[in-house]
This record gives sequence, structure tokens and C-alpha cells, in this order.
Amino acid sequence: MEVTVFVQDMEKEIRAHRGWYIFEGIFFLVMGVLVIMLPNVTTLATTMLFGAALSLSGIIQSATFFRYPKKWWKLISGIAFIVAGVIVAFVPMAGLLTLAFIIGLILFIEGFFEIMFALAFKPFPGWVWLMLSGILALGLAFFVLLGFPAATILFLSIAIGINMGTYGMSILLLAMKSGNKSGE
Repeated sequence: MEVTVFVQDMEKEIRAHRGWYIFEGIFFLVMGVLVIMLPNVTTLATTMLFGAALSLSGIIQSATFFRYPKKWWKLISGIAFIVAGVIVAFVPMAGLLTLAFIIGLILFIEGFFEIMFALAFKPFPGWVWLMLSGILALGLAFFVLLGFPAATILFLSIAIGINMGTYGMSILLLAMKSGNKSGE
């Protein structure tokens, strides 16, 4: 009985704000593709792009928290993205190891909260995609934090791009499934 009520409430929430979920999904998907497509740019430009992308992503996530304040994890995740983005953008020569550590930490936090969010949506169709995105983010976090493979800009851009893309795809699929009245 409680699970059915929860699923119905979540379906109403997503349907009521479906446009915002679709916007967030498309934004993260596009940002993920852009980050992957720009690995050959100079180190300075790449770190500044990472900083801007992280900050903008954090602003988007934080903004959705203020629109729907019950989603406190969005604010925490958003603030982590903003702080990391500002550090990366304004101290680009701090070194690749610092960048790798910050991005690894962000991926770890993001993966943790995506898994928490997926568990909250567990009975809702499409929750598995968010869970897979969270697990992938945790896996990428461990690779980055361990320095594999030598924490290069190419690897970091691929890791961040994959994370943003899978998160965007999971949110987009969740929003698209909410539009299907049968829940399939």
C-alpha cells in the first residue's frame, strides 16, 4: 500500500514538473558530450572549461533545489559542483593532481547521491538508469582518485563527460517515462 502511494506521488511530482526534468536531462547530456569532444584543447582552456561546466551544472542543480526544496541532495550536490568549478576555473595551474582529486571527489559525491535518489525512486519505472549512472560515477571516482591512467586531461574529460551524459540521460528517461500514462 505504501509503495503504491509513493509511486503515485512520485509520478505526480515528475509529471507536474516534467519540463524541468527534461531540461535538466538534456542540459547534462549535452554538457557531457561537449566535455568529451574537447579533450585536445590546451590544459589551461580545458581546466577553465571544466570549471565553467561544473559551476553551471551546480547552479542548475541548486536552482532546482530552490524550486523543489524537498530535494536537499540537489543543493548539496550543486554546491559541491559550484565550489569545485570555481576552484578549477580560477586556479588552473594548481596542477593536474588537484584537478583529478576535485573531480574524483565530485564524482564520488554525485554517484552517492544518484544512488540515494535511485533508491528513493526504486518502485518507479526507469529508476535503474539512475542507479546505473550512480554506480558508474562511483566507479569513475575511484579510477580518478587512484590516478588511473595517470589522471590525464583526456581521461578526466571522458570521466566527467560520461558522468554528465549518463546523469542527463537517466533524468531525461525518467521524465519521458512519466509522460507515459501506463508507466511503461
